[in-house]
This record gives sequence, C-alpha cells and structure tokens, in this order.
Amino acid sequence: MLNLSLRNYPVEAHRDGLEELSRRHAELTWQDGRATVRDLASANGSRLDGTALGREPHGLGSGEEAVLDLAGQVLLGIRAVAGGLVLRRLRNARACGYALLGGALTLGPAGADLPWPDATTSTTLEHRNGRWLLDGQPLRDGPLPGLPQAWVRPLELADLDVAEPL
Repeated sequence: MLNLSLRNYPVEAHRDGLEELSRRHAELTWQDGRATVRDLASANGSRLDGTALGREPHGLGSGEEAVLDLAGQVLLGIRAVAGGLVLRRLRNARACGYALLGGALTLGPAGADLPWPDATTSTTLEHRNGRWLLDGQPLRDGPLPGLPQAWVRPLELADLDVAEPL
C-alpha cells in the first residue's frame, strides 16, 4: 500500500478544500499482478472515472487508465502497467508522479510506463530483494540521468516518490 500526503499548493490557498479529504480516504493496491482501488468510507467520497467507489475493491487491468477524484479536491491519473501502478497529479502540483511497484517500471520518453517531458533516455526502476535498483544499480537519492528535472526519493521499503524538485 502506498501512503501519500495529498496537499494542494500553496497550502494556505487550498486549506478549506483540503479539509474535505479524510485522513484515510482511499486505498490503491498492487498485489499478485493486480491493481485495485477502493474508498475507505471517506466522508466526501471517491470517484473513478465519475463513478462513486465503495468499500469493495475495483480492479484495473494492465494498460487501463482512469481518473481518481478524491472528494472533488485532488485528481489523480492512474495507469496500471505490467510492473505496478503509475499515478500523476492532474490538477495541482502536476509535476508530481508516484509509483506503486510490483515489478519493473520504465521512465523516459513517450512509450515508457511513466513518460517524462524532455527525457533523452529510458531508465528502469525496480524493487528487488528489499532494494531499489535503477538500471540494475543501487538507487541513491538525487537526480535521474537523462530525465531533466527528475528527482528520486525512496519513501519506505516498497514506496517511491518521483517528482520535479519544488
């Protein structure tokens, strides 16, 4: 499970709207090659492509894309890929991308699992044997070669945040 803090920036300008989000609003999972999304009985609901989500998990097949709306405040583009889920913010802080991995994920030019603007090369990111690897080498905090403005920061053992620096 990927735990994300979904703030809109600047925080002061969006404070009232963000109070619509529940502390535990929705859950995205990737397990055994299957992606699911569900609402966690949030006060103001979650919608997937405009349809209200309930507590029962809704499956996403590989290659499927959808828009997840959290209480009308945060919009996330979700794409299920062979190695996990790729999420992009669609409204605010659009430079932020998130990945929930169960296998390998490519970042780079058009055609990659996570397309990156102005990318000159593709790179493969994976979590294997408890370690993050970038093109087979141990991952370190910092910029990603060939991906302008990309910065990688491991969050937890199985979570990773890939975003432009603020």
